[in-house]
Amino acid sequence: MNLKLFGMFSGAMLGTACMAPSINAETIVDFDGNTAYTGSFNSLGSLGGSSFGTAFDDTNPQVSGATGTSSTWYGGMVHTNGNGGAYNYQASNIGTSSGIHHRLNGAGSGTATALAYWQVADFLNGGVPVVLDTDSEFRIGLDSLNSNTHTLIVGWVIETTSGFFISDFAGFLNAGGNGTFTDDDLSDNVWRDYDPATSLSAVGSIAAPDLGDVIGVGYRLNTSTDSGTLNFRSRVGEFEVIANPIPEPGSLLLAGAGGLMLLVRRRRG
Repeated sequence: MNLKLFGMFSGAMLGTACMAPSINAETIVDFDGNTAYTGSFNSLGSLGGSSFGTAFDDTNPQVSGATGTSSTWYGGMVHTNGNGGAYNYQASNIGTSSGIHHRLNGAGSGTATALAYWQVADFLNGGVPVVLDTDSEFRIGLDSLNSNTHTLIVGWVIETTSGFFISDFAGFLNAGGNGTFTDDDLSDNVWRDYDPATSLSAVGSIAAPDLGDVIGVGYRLNTSTDSGTLNFRSRVGEFEVIANPIPEPGSLLLAGAGGLMLLVRRRRG
């Protein structure tokens, strides 16, 4: 291969690499809480002290015997007050509704936080890390099942090889209402450091996570009250994430070779 041809090959490879994030976007998480979702929720209990709920766990999924679309997920929840109550994920078909029920009931003021996220091994694209770019989308559909008036704030959670991060995206839901929120422009999001193993509720400083190597995605629900009873019980009936899978090196080589052949044909023509 002469130097000119090598230069054309290198150019084809470089052009292919630069276009890598714009592969066909696909759905990596598609939880819709319908009858295709089965399994028994594991979380139930209290942390003790002034915090009640279930500790963050990214090793044991929050469901057992799960089958169906995007059924395996991880997370935790916490209710920070000094009173007892019921703290658990409820089954997927309570009454006439379905989905993930985050239930944190207790007297007194406090903050309630629930986290649910899906790891790369359970992505629908075959367990491949993904790129979050302008083609990506987060979508959540939820409603409140409690009788008290609180504002529910939704934030996106991602995990990279550097750790967890949470967005400042805020979808607001007042008790008694419902809402579906779609975020299809992740470039507008402000991301912050997040360490759910230390605190589900606290967030850190503004950060710049590597959105080209995402190995976990999810959401965090957060609400608080200054007085009265914080009866936090919300249902997530839909959670969907669309992203671009990171191409394998072999696919880049094939694409580069294809570009080279096209250049050779044009040169011969």
